[in-house]
Amino acid sequence: LEVMGVSPARHLITPRILGGLTAFLGLCVLFGAAALGGGYLIARLLVSIPADLFFRAVASAITPGDLVAFTAKIFFGGLGVFAIGCYHGMGVSSSPTEVPVAVSRASLNALVFLVVFQGGVSLTMILRSNAGSLLRGVL
Repeated sequence: LEVMGVSPARHLITPRILGGLTAFLGLCVLFGAAALGGGYLIARLLVSIPADLFFRAVASAITPGDLVAFTAKIFFGGLGVFAIGCYHGMGVSSSPTEVPVAVSRASLNALVFLVVFQGGVSLTMILRSNAGSLLRGVL
């Protein structure tokens, strides 16, 4: 591509990162909806709580900080995962035997990045909440 005067970053990396972020957002919304639905079913079975009361309680418990953290986790988490994948993918030279090695390295690096980043954001949110004061008293 470079020999033809075409930017690899523009034609290979950018669409993959934008598509990955879109997919990451869709998966997060889908899993969030599944978690809310599962939580409602468990609450319905254990406590017999009406749906409107359950969802109003959940909505009242969400703070603007929670939405900021959710957005940051989606955007920066997805950006990091797909940037790591593109970095390792672009590092492959002409040998096809390098592809599995690059995929393994990218997968491991992306997993470590996600665990550290998502865990850090979650821990920060917990320590800033009322649960954080309870945890500080225990620790």
